[in-house]
Amino acid sequence: MEDVNMKSIKLFVNEIIVNELTNRGYNEKQIDEISKISQQGISYSEQPIYQESVEIESLNKGKGRSIKYLIKFNLASLFEALATFAITIAGSVNYPWISLIGILILLKQLASASSFNLNENTCKVLWIMWLINKGEIKENTGELKFENIYKTLNFELSNRSLPSIAEMEVKDALIMLEDLSIIEQLGDKWELIEFIQVNKEN
Repeated sequence: MEDVNMKSIKLFVNEIIVNELTNRGYNEKQIDEISKISQQGISYSEQPIYQESVEIESLNKGKGRSIKYLIKFNLASLFEALATFAITIAGSVNYPWISLIGILILLKQLASASSFNLNENTCKVLWIMWLINKGEIKENTGELKFENIYKTLNFELSNRSLPSIAEMEVKDALIMLEDLSIIEQLGDKWELIEFIQVNKEN
């Protein structure tokens, strides 16, 4: 049976995603779908070695237990969920990257990331980098270099009759993704970090 503290952490995670999506103007159906897909890429575990007595403010002062949880993000599971869920958000499967916003919102909150604007372009760049990295784009070099990311993304957007995005927008998205520890720059290339861990104290 799931303990109360674990439920509290899961509620905390879901609340961040739902509140932010609501503020961004997503409707109830979109929020529900994005939240479900986001949860596919998240797992939780309690760190049992971390048990610290702390004072709690109450009429009868006493001691409480502070528990540290490890929130793990698995991008492989998340992208698998994107492929297997009946994605209806944003109107059609034409916008597969939209579902990534939930995970990015959560990582930004937990990691206290920079003030760079987290928007749909960030999702598009992460989505295309994943496809390139996994060899899903035919006749592509498979290298996560800026020029390849930029050209491949705009080619895919053109195939969907969607507007292209500018070089600076792609660069801003890459900075945000690096800030969130999802990617790492190695020379003139980028590397995807598939497993991310964040500690959350309850």
